[in-house]
Amino acid sequence: MSTENTELATTTETSPDAKLAQQATSIEIPQEEASHTDVIEPISGVIPEDLDWAEWAHERRDLGQESQDDYVSSDEKLRLAVSYLALEIAYRPDHDWKAEAMDAGVTIPKSKHPCMPATAATFGANTIGQTGRHDLATFLDRTALAVENLTAAIQSDPVSYPVSSVGVMALEGVIKQRGGLTKMAAEQRKNNKAKRKPRPQREAQIALDPELSREVHLEKARAVVFGDGSADDVQVAFVAHDGAAPTLRATVPATQTQIDTLLLSVDVVDPVIAQVGELLEASEMVAEEDTELLKDGLDDPEDPEKGVRVAHRQIVFEDGEPVTISPILVHSSVVVLADPVDEIFPHPLGRRCHLRTRERRIMDANIADPQRRHVFQGEWQEAGVTNGVVRLVVTTRAAADPADRDRNVGCLVEPLQSAQGNLPLTVHPDRFNAQCEGEMSLRTWRSRHNEFIAKVAKGKAKQAKAKQDHHFSGDRWNISAGKKDDERDASGKGTAVSVSLMEGDFARVSSVIAALPVISAIRYAADRNAGLRLAFSTSRFNYEVYVPSRTTAADRNASLFSVFENAE
Repeated sequence: MSTENTELATTTETSPDAKLAQQATSIEIPQEEASHTDVIEPISGVIPEDLDWAEWAHERRDLGQESQDDYVSSDEKLRLAVSYLALEIAYRPDHDWKAEAMDAGVTIPKSKHPCMPATAATFGANTIGQTGRHDLATFLDRTALAVENLTAAIQSDPVSYPVSSVGVMALEGVIKQRGGLTKMAAEQRKNNKAKRKPRPQREAQIALDPELSREVHLEKARAVVFGDGSADDVQVAFVAHDGAAPTLRATVPATQTQIDTLLLSVDVVDPVIAQVGELLEASEMVAEEDTELLKDGLDDPEDPEKGVRVAHRQIVFEDGEPVTISPILVHSSVVVLADPVDEIFPHPLGRRCHLRTRERRIMDANIADPQRRHVFQGEWQEAGVTNGVVRLVVTTRAAADPADRDRNVGCLVEPLQSAQGNLPLTVHPDRFNAQCEGEMSLRTWRSRHNEFIAKVAKGKAKQAKAKQDHHFSGDRWNISAGKKDDERDASGKGTAVSVSLMEGDFARVSSVIAALPVISAIRYAADRNAGLRLAFSTSRFNYEVYVPSRTTAADRNASLFSVFENAE
C-alpha cells in the first residue's frame, strides 16, 4: 500500500473512502490457496496489486476494538469493521483465523457459524461483558451471522465489492439497506435454518404394511395356539344356553376365515416388547415441555426464532428399585414409579441407568402404541463398543419399506450421567402426607374420563397450566373445572381436603390410566400441600403416580422432588 494509506490506517477519525488506494485491478485468487479454507468458496474479484493484508488486518482489528470502546461513533466503526472483515474473508481464503485469534489471546466460542473464528479474532480481545454494553458470546454470535450475510453478498457480485474504500462503502450501504447488523444476523439465522438437512429418516416411525402385519400376527398366533400341530381339523362348536347350564348343540369344521379371526384375536405380543412398550405408554403421563433454556447458548434470548431446550422425559432403572419416569431440566413434574412384576433385564445392571434419549424417542414412536406391538420383536443384546450396559434390539418384518425390515429401532441402556448436571427428577414418597385416601374402580375411572375429563381438556395445550381443583371427602371426589363439576364415586376415608392441580397434568394422567390394561382398582391419596398420588396395577407393573399441586404462582409444587445424582 502507499505511504498515504499507511498513515490513514492509523487514523480512525478519517472517513473510510480515504483509507485505501483508489487504484485497483482484477486478479484471480489461485486455486491452490483457496483449497486451504473450509469457510467460503474462493471468488474472483477486485483487489489492489499492492495490497498489504497485514496492514488491512491491523486496521480491521483496530476498528473492531474501537467499535466497542468509543460509544460516540461505535455504530459507524462497527459497520466499518464488519465490512473490512467480510471482504477479507471473501478474498483471503488461505488465512488461518484460528491462529490469529490464538495470537491475540482470544478464545473462540463454540459455534457452528463459519465466520465465528474470524469474528472472534476481530472483536474478541476486548472484554465486552465488563463494559455492560453486550454479553460477549451473544455479541459475537450476532456479529458472525451478520458477517456471513455480508460475505454472501460479496460472493454473489464480487465486482461490486472490491477490496478498497469503494468496496467498504458499498458494504456499508448494504448494511443500512438491510436494516442494520441485527436484522442481517436474524436474516442469516433464518437462512441457515432453512438450509439445514431434515432429521434422518431413522427418527421416523416405521410405516407398517397391513397385509404383512396380518401375516406376522397370524404366524405368531399359530405358534401359540397350535404349536407344531396342524390347524386342518379345527372344529367350531355352536352352543345354546338352556337355563343355567350350557348345552352343546353342534360341532362343524371351521372355515379358514373363522380360524384366522380366532388367531387375530390372540394376544401375541413379544414379552420384551410388551413390557418395554407398556413403560413407554405409561411415560406419556409425564409432559415434555419447552423450557427457557436455549439450545444454543450463543443465541439471542430476544430472537423470536431462537431454539429452546425441551424437558425430555427419562426412564431410569436401578437394581431392586421401581423404574422412575420423569423429565430433565425442570424442578417439578408428574413422576411415575413402575415396579416390575418380572425382571426387565437379563442380568443386573450394576449401576443406575436410563434409556438413551434420542433412541428412546425413536422406540417410543414405534412401540408405545399397543396396536403396533404385536408385529415387533425384541431382544436384549450386549452393548458392544459403547458406554452402555445392555442394548434392546427392536425390529419388525411387517415394515412397508423393505429397507426398514432389518432396521433396529431399539435403545441403548446406559449409565445415568451428565457433566452439566442435567439429570431427571426423583420422587420422595416419605414426604407425601395424605389427609384423605380412597379408591375407585377402573370402570368408573374410564367412564368419568370419557364423559368429563377428556371433554374439559379437548383442544387445550398439553402443558395447560389452568387451575383444576380436586375436592375429596368420604365417598366423593369432586373435580371443578371450567363451568362444570364432575363427581366421581369413590370409597374413601380421612378428612375433607382440596388440592389444586395443573389441568394439563391431570388430563394426561387420566387419559393414560384409562388406556392402560389396569387389573386393579385405582387407589388415590391427597395431600393438600404436595398434590395427588395414584396407585394401580397391570399384569406387568405396579404403578405409583405423583401429580404435584399447582402453586398460586401457576407453577408446580416441588416439595416431593429432587434431582438424581450421577451414577457412580
